[in-house]
Amino acid sequence: MRLLEDYKEKRKKFRDLHSRILNSVSSSYGYKAAEVMGILENKRIVFESYPERDAHLDFTVYGEIEDGNSALSNYLNDHDAKNEEEEGFLKIMEQSVVSFYEITGVDPENNTIMLADILNPSHVYKVIDVALSGSAKEKTLICTRLFHLGSYSMTSGLLFLFSPDHREYILRRSRKMMKKMKGANKSDKRFLAFFDLNRRDGLPAMLEDVK
Repeated sequence: MRLLEDYKEKRKKFRDLHSRILNSVSSSYGYKAAEVMGILENKRIVFESYPERDAHLDFTVYGEIEDGNSALSNYLNDHDAKNEEEEGFLKIMEQSVVSFYEITGVDPENNTIMLADILNPSHVYKVIDVALSGSAKEKTLICTRLFHLGSYSMTSGLLFLFSPDHREYILRRSRKMMKKMKGANKSDKRFLAFFDLNRRDGLPAMLEDVK
């Protein structure tokens, strides 16, 4: 229980930081993020599901949308951390990347899942996630961004789920899509490829409400 309380406390602080970063950019910046994602239609952002809202917010914060810079990097240049803990959180956010994982273990009693990085096979992470640990099945595939906090990791809120039956297809298609993209870093390319694939082949996401 102590670990879960630690998780809830840190998750709230990450959310607060995300809110501050999002408040530091103009509304036109969010529209530009949507345009890059391909979800801007007639000057309106069009979401097909609620998790796509979280994906858009994630890309608005981390995507290198203007001149090779992200909202996060601009925020780091313009603002000083309030304290040492916040500085550590911002560094974790800065180092986070999007990757593709397989659930190799589920422990609902302890609100944890084990994620093996398919794109970096030697990396396996213990992730606290109340919703996923209560409903996800082993071998389910997940594209997400992880924050690594020492004894455990958590997702940024970005979550694309796929059936294990589609593993080879998803890997093959994502590689082809990323090869055609120009000017984006590897993490952004993964995000854009898996966002598009999620629209066509994704599973419903398990939404988490942490109080």
